[in-house]
Amino acid sequence: MASLGGAMALGLTVRGSPDGDTQFRGSMLCAEIQALIAIMRQNSKWALVPGYGYGEDELPEDQLLEEFKVLRRNVFVWKDWATRDPLTYLGPFLEVIRSVDTSGPITGMALSTLHRVLSQGFFDKNTPGAAAAMPQIADAVAHCRFEETDHDADEVVLARILQALLACLRCPAGELLSDDAVCSIVQACFRIGHHTGKEGELLQQMVRQTMHEMVRHLFSRLAGMSPLEPSPLPSPKVASRISVDAGGPGGGEAK
Repeated sequence: MASLGGAMALGLTVRGSPDGDTQFRGSMLCAEIQALIAIMRQNSKWALVPGYGYGEDELPEDQLLEEFKVLRRNVFVWKDWATRDPLTYLGPFLEVIRSVDTSGPITGMALSTLHRVLSQGFFDKNTPGAAAAMPQIADAVAHCRFEETDHDADEVVLARILQALLACLRCPAGELLSDDAVCSIVQACFRIGHHTGKEGELLQQMVRQTMHEMVRHLFSRLAGMSPLEPSPLPSPKVASRISVDAGGPGGGEAK
C-alpha cells in the first residue's frame, strides 16, 4: 500500500487533506446529482421531448432541474466547504423532499443523498449557516411528501425517511436542533409505523429499531449537558412563616 507521502509525491489527493476532502465532496455530490437528474428524466414532467421550434439543447428547463444543473457546475468550483452554507447545496434536494408532485423514486433518491451528506459530516455545528439549516432539513424530512404508487415501493421511500430522520439527530450538527424539532422527528418516526395500519413487518421492525436508536442517542447526550442548578431552599424563618400563613401551628383563623 502506498504511503501518504508517496501519494502526495505522485500528485494524488488523499481524503483528510483539504484538497482531498474538496474533491471527495465534489465528486460525491456530482454523482448524486447525476443519478437524481437521470431519475427525474424518466418522469414525464422532466422528460426530454423536443417540441416544435426547439432543439434538444434549446428546451426550456424546469426551474428545479435547472437548480440541479447549476449546483452540478458549482460543486467542483467550491473550495471552502468548511465555510459553505449547507443550504447552498442541499436546497434543491429539500425542495424535492417537500414536493408532493415528485414520485417515490425521485423522493427516495433525494433522501438518500441527504442521508449521505449528513452521515459523511459535510458540515458541523460550527459551520456558518448550520444553525439555520438544521431546522429546515429536519422539517423537510419530517413532513416529506411524495406521489404514492406501489405499496412496496412506497415502503422503500418510508424506510429512507427513517434513515434521514436518524441522521438528522446523529450528524455533527444534530445538537443544533431545538427540543421541538427533536419531538417532531420522533413523532414523524412514530407516524410512519402507524400511518395506515397495513405497514409490513419489515417496515415496522425498522421503525422500532430507529426509535430505539434515537432514544439511545438522545440519552447519550446527557453526559455532556450541564446539570441544572437546584432551586435554593427557603431559610428556616421563611419556611416557618410559610407554615404559619398556611394555617400551621399557631396560625389560621381565630375561633
